[in-house]
Amino acid sequence: MGPHDGHRQRLKTEFLARPDSFPDHKLLELLFFYANPRSDTNPLAHELIDRFGSLAGVLDAPPEELCKVKGMGKHGAVLLKTVKELSGRYLTARTRVDDIARNSRDYYQLLRPYFFGARNELLCLLCMDGKHKVLGIRRLGEGNVNAVAITTRLITEAALALNAAAVVLAHNHVSGIAFPSEDDIAVSPADGRVIRVEPKADPITGEVRPCISIFMNVFNVHVNRSPVAGRVEAIRYFPGKFFNAALDKASTDNERCAYLVRDDGGRSWVMVQVAGLIARRIVCRVEEGDTLARGERYGMIRFGSRVDLYLPPDYSAVVANGDVVAAGESILARKFQA
Repeated sequence: MGPHDGHRQRLKTEFLARPDSFPDHKLLELLFFYANPRSDTNPLAHELIDRFGSLAGVLDAPPEELCKVKGMGKHGAVLLKTVKELSGRYLTARTRVDDIARNSRDYYQLLRPYFFGARNELLCLLCMDGKHKVLGIRRLGEGNVNAVAITTRLITEAALALNAAAVVLAHNHVSGIAFPSEDDIAVSPADGRVIRVEPKADPITGEVRPCISIFMNVFNVHVNRSPVAGRVEAIRYFPGKFFNAALDKASTDNERCAYLVRDDGGRSWVMVQVAGLIARRIVCRVEEGDTLARGERYGMIRFGSRVDLYLPPDYSAVVANGDVVAAGESILARKFQA
């Protein structure tokens, strides 16, 4: 019997009794029993945590850096890398292809394992059928610690290969800071809940574009804000009825006011205020030729209703039905490289 056998047995018993509350340094100490069967691994566990800052830092550390720690050795480094790889594969294996994904919380739970332990920025595509049953998840690319490139062609090919009717593109930030470039995003024009994301012809140009519909109830703030910075090129008023704004036909039959804004890159954006069953007064606060900053107020709909945002072709929605958004703050769409 070795000099540390009694302590090791007590540590194993403690772990099996309360694994969730087991401290990180003790977990490492226990793990290294199997790489260093005759050594006291407690000092090594503390040294690793101190040097790399956390358990995550230890698992993310390169093998060559791990081997610089006294008492570590190649076997210990391989053991840590194996544990990390097993953890990631376990999380990925728990994702069932037949899962139903209805909102951003479901998307997060399904996609999170694919970014486990990533040291570079990645792009993954979640593909679903028309009833939001998951068809598959594909990693589309890996960049560096600051960026990852993607093309619309790559996204389209991956979606078509699985015969997907709906997709969600996911991207991580290794730094943990997820502030996008000002030129790459569009923010919500209204407070409310996303009720549709689908291609439709916009009422000004007639072009079929990705359209995000946001329903505002009577309790939301009813002010509407510009999704991007640009110049108001056209404003069109359409008289109509006052059906429930959540209905499909509201976008064509109800009273509405459409705005075409051209951004600094020459892209056209169309926002449409749609009157509803209760909301029967659309307020326009801009004129053709006015310039708007991102998030600047351009109008309101008294007592709620709906706003449709039509995107240019090189932007894609990053929200889904059921998501709650805030005007001028929540990101609705991002630009992709062609």
